[in-house]
Amino acid sequence: IHMNAVANLKSSLSIVFMYLGLILSRLSDVQSSIEFYEKSLNLEENYLTSFNYVVSLINNEMLGNARVK
Repeated sequence: IHMNAVANLKSSLSIVFMYLGLILSRLSDVQSSIEFYEKSLNLEENYLTSFNYVVSLINNEMLGNARVK
C-alpha cells in the first residue's frame, strides 16, 4: 500500500510541476519554467509534460535547450 501511495504522490507532484512550468512560461519566466518542466520529467516521464516543455522552448526560441533521451 505504501508503494502505491508514493507512486500516486510522485505522479501528482509531476503534474503540479508541469503546470507551474506552463504558468511560468506564459508569464515569460522561461528559465524557471524550464526548471519546473525538468523537475516534472525527472519524477515521471510523460508526453504531456514533454509536449508543453517543447512548445515553451519553441515559443521562446530556445529549442536547442531541450534535453534528449
